Amino acid sequence: MQTLDEIEWLKQKYCYLELNESKLINIYRFLLVWNTFENKLCNNNAEISKSKDILRDCKFSDKINTLNKEIFNYFKNRYVENGEMNGVFDSFEFKVENIKSETKVILLDDNSQEKELALLYIAFRLRKNLVHGEKNVETLYNKNESFKQINIFLINLIDSYQKDLK
Repeated sequence: MQTLDEIEWLKQKYCYLELNESKLINIYRFLLVWNTFENKLCNNNAEISKSKDILRDCKFSDKINTLNKEIFNYFKNRYVENGEMNGVFDSFEFKVENIKSETKVILLDDNSQEKELALLYIAFRLRKNLVHGEKNVETLYNKNESFKQINIFLINLIDSYQKDLK
């Protein structure tokens, strides 16, 4: 049986001559973390509209609250410049405009108590944009750190979930 080297196939057939897997590792991992999140917390049907319900069933420890705040600050620094949303956020595709607006309000409010909600919204958008959005590998390289941060958040979320996990 012939084995397939997916990376070589992509390089040869689709001009990804300089494909660097180390710059994509957190995106690879995201797929597994997301799968666990969707399976354990969403009954295999993750919907952004149910984000508040998911968070209601979480109890975050002080340690996780501190980690989540650091992750929130990462995204705030990524999307906000001089008190305004930047082009990176503006190009971030949200299917429902009020969720984008709500995320924006939370990111701009230093005293917001809904940091986890913004992070969960961002997780949904990263997933959607990965699967349905931009396909340029260079763009994905630039999102590797964002996926690392959101992976940590999703793990925190799963570990803090209080309902019975399957």
